[in-house]
Amino acid sequence: VILLSDPTQDKQDRYDRLLRYVIKKKGHRDINRTQVRRGHARVYVYGGDPFQRVSSYRKAQRLANSHDRGLWRHCR
Repeated sequence: VILLSDPTQDKQDRYDRLLRYVIKKKGHRDINRTQVRRGHARVYVYGGDPFQRVSSYRKAQRLANSHDRGLWRHCR
């Protein structure tokens, strides 16, 4: 995998966790977006400062929600 930072965001959060996009080398797939699209994660914007890929992540979340995937199937 490749860990890619977002130039619009801090490198770490307030708990010193790395803030990175996780990219699968083969095929360059965004694993974070895949988790959202499958309903295994949801989009969160901290402090009203949206990250670079927020619109595509929100689109993936709407898709997961409309198809009752993952957490959207069980948490309504």
